[in-house]
Amino acid sequence: MFKKLNNLSPEEVREFLETSNRSFLIQINEMFPIRRQLNLEIALRRFVNFSKAKGPRVGDIVKYPDGMHTRFTKNWGDTFQTSSRNYTGTFYLGEDYPVYSGGFEPPIRLDLLKRKPGHELEIFWFFKNGTRRAHNGIDIQLPVRIYEIAE
Repeated sequence: MFKKLNNLSPEEVREFLETSNRSFLIQINEMFPIRRQLNLEIALRRFVNFSKAKGPRVGDIVKYPDGMHTRFTKNWGDTFQTSSRNYTGTFYLGEDYPVYSGGFEPPIRLDLLKRKPGHELEIFWFFKNGTRRAHNGIDIQLPVRIYEIAE
């Protein structure tokens, strides 16, 4: 299902966001349809920008040989930091790229990573209606790439 998402036009992504209840979860109050549309627009714009990045991105999954997995949190150029294995922390979906806040694992060399086929859904958040204030976060599930550490 997510195989071609990175190649969709903004109009096609908009249609996907609006029609796919099981693939994207936007937790908002349905009593405000104008605001719901605004949040869909924000999600669409940020998802399109997120999808343009090549290679591993903050928020993508890395699977370890022992079966555990974490998410990428910080690109250091030749290495990528990952989130703690107990999955503490959050991924804020900014205009151009996600930002992580939480605990870290040691970095992984980029040359050890191998892309796996497919995508998995992971949670990101942004400020509802674009308004930055306390208790105004909105969660969204987005397809992320999957990487494994090559042995």
